[in-house]
Amino acid sequence: MMRAAFGFLSLLLGLFGSGAQMQGDVTEGTSKQTTPDIWVEVRALRDMVVELKVQLSALEDKVKESENQVDDLRAELISTKFHMELLQTENRDLQTRLRNTESELLVCKSKIDQLERDNEAEATELKSFERRLTTTESRTSELERENADVQSELLINKSRIEQLEKENAGKTQMAFYAGLANGGVIGPYNTDITLKYSKVFTNIGEAYNPATGFFTAPVRGAYYFQFTVCSHGSQMPALSPHSASLSCSFVMAYFLLDHMTSWSDSD
Repeated sequence: MMRAAFGFLSLLLGLFGSGAQMQGDVTEGTSKQTTPDIWVEVRALRDMVVELKVQLSALEDKVKESENQVDDLRAELISTKFHMELLQTENRDLQTRLRNTESELLVCKSKIDQLERDNEAEATELKSFERRLTTTESRTSELERENADVQSELLINKSRIEQLEKENAGKTQMAFYAGLANGGVIGPYNTDITLKYSKVFTNIGEAYNPATGFFTAPVRGAYYFQFTVCSHGSQMPALSPHSASLSCSFVMAYFLLDHMTSWSDSD
């Protein structure tokens, strides 16, 4: 706008100069007639120049104000650019964090899926345990009933045992269990001999004498004897007692019944 004002002012000054030159060529009579009109125009032009100067001053003030505003806007633009760069940096950081969060979310989702599968497996196993527990409880109840029956039977047997102990308190008790020797081989012999079972394990009632090999029945009754024999001969001792050697032999006996009607004191 200042350039336009200066251009307009120059145009007016040029017109004023060209008009003065044209007036020099006219006659003197005409100059006297037009002189008052020229001064009127000059005063009008002067007033116009003054007014243009005022407008120019106002325009300069506006230009300065605009420059100040431009400076403020430039500073604001720099600040805005700085903030924008900060926001862009924060945006990049947020995007990075978002990608990391998405990765973690995928990992968590995978873990959740695995936990759900494990939970389903555990639920299945829990149902199996519940069925087994139910079966175990049923079996426990059954065993408790059987145990109660056994306890009842045990009480009955205990009562019977106590009764039998009372009945057998005054009766004879006899039993023995003995071995032929501690080790090695016995025999063969050329004549009949009495085998002495000298390794005594049990001798209740002291009816068996390991020194002689004889058993003396303390009372009349029925006795049970059992023999175990090991031989290394070609024939069994029962068939040929002198042709075999004994590597092991055990005898066991115990008292069965008392007060037989017919009984001999011999072995």
